[in-house]
Amino acid sequence: MKITADLLRSAVGCTAERAYLFAPFLNDACAHYAINTPARLAAFFAQVGHESGAFQYVREIADGSAYEGRADLGNVKPGDGTRYRGRGLIQVTGRDNYRAASLSMAEAPDFEDFPEALEEPKWAAWSAADWWNVHGCNVLADQGDFIGLGRLINRGSAKAVRPANGEADRIARWERAKTALQINGAAKAPAEGVAPRSSTTALDAAPPFIDTMPAGEAPDWTPPKEPAMAVPAVVAALLPSLINSAPQLIRIFGSGGEVSERNAKAAETVAEIARTVTAQTTTEGAVQVLEKDPEAAARYREEVHAQMGRMLGLLVQAAEADDKSREAALDRNLALSQATGGRWLTLLGGVALIIILASYGITAIVMFGSSFSDETKALVLGQIVILGFGTIIQWLFGSNISNRISQRDDDAARKGKP
Repeated sequence: MKITADLLRSAVGCTAERAYLFAPFLNDACAHYAINTPARLAAFFAQVGHESGAFQYVREIADGSAYEGRADLGNVKPGDGTRYRGRGLIQVTGRDNYRAASLSMAEAPDFEDFPEALEEPKWAAWSAADWWNVHGCNVLADQGDFIGLGRLINRGSAKAVRPANGEADRIARWERAKTALQINGAAKAPAEGVAPRSSTTALDAAPPFIDTMPAGEAPDWTPPKEPAMAVPAVVAALLPSLINSAPQLIRIFGSGGEVSERNAKAAETVAEIARTVTAQTTTEGAVQVLEKDPEAAARYREEVHAQMGRMLGLLVQAAEADDKSREAALDRNLALSQATGGRWLTLLGGVALIIILASYGITAIVMFGSSFSDETKALVLGQIVILGFGTIIQWLFGSNISNRISQRDDDAARKGKP
């Protein structure tokens, strides 16, 4: 089964950029190690998806100091913990495991001498598939023992009693991958290719994989949630191409095609139009058709023109929502000011004055002191921008509130209220 960027996006939930980056390497590596049935691929995608945060991380977020001095991982020299922290899509960890990965893969660089090489897309992908093969994971995938797979990867044994760290996330990813691969979880027969080792033989013959958690420590890192985006990442990435196919969209997005909160719904509408007129299920496929098929591009421009009014309306609605949010914020500031008799403004102004005076004093000491280098003086000069703090305070909490009070008075006068 060919691994494509679209398949990775659907099965793993990674961004389009990461999908296109890793697809060719994962396709070659999985084919080489016979990770090529739906059951095997679903299990593989789910486990490496968890370990790498949907292909977002090829190096462990923690600095690796927790592994310092771990002789069971081969970390016997000072600095080994950080130097050989988890890398690759399956988070190879420890000097011994880095060395084993180099010896296991033909033409692989010496990861022990060049550990950062495991962060390269090719070796991040191949190291994950190689580890999977060496430890007999295809057998467990064929048997449908997904829980055992997670515990083998995270705890060192498929029969471990302790749940794998992030076990619930792994299972959720497995269900997603099975849906993308259109299977119901039933084990599939082994496919042709590199013969998978039995789980017993593999675990006996392979270099020991040790739980990367120090004994008694809390569960390992949980991939941080990606910031909520106003529009799907793939749409944001492909928006410039969509604009090139319908230049009238510059009225909404500008020539750069940057997607903000304000025009997010319009961007989604544009992507939907492209998919509809090209009869494609993905935005990437729609863009490819628009770039190659002049007739489809013409239909796309016509439909964009027809819906331009709707998209401009969405833009106006978003702008009105922003205005209402600012109004609400000013109302809260005004209410606070009135409730405290303006004392909080006086306090903030005092703090700002102290900061400004302190910045003048520090700047003078450094600039005229003989013991400071030119680099230090240049650095301190850059900090003088803090003087703008007082202006910001005045604008945010002074003039805006005054304007709000005046606006309220004017509104009351027009309505005949005191």
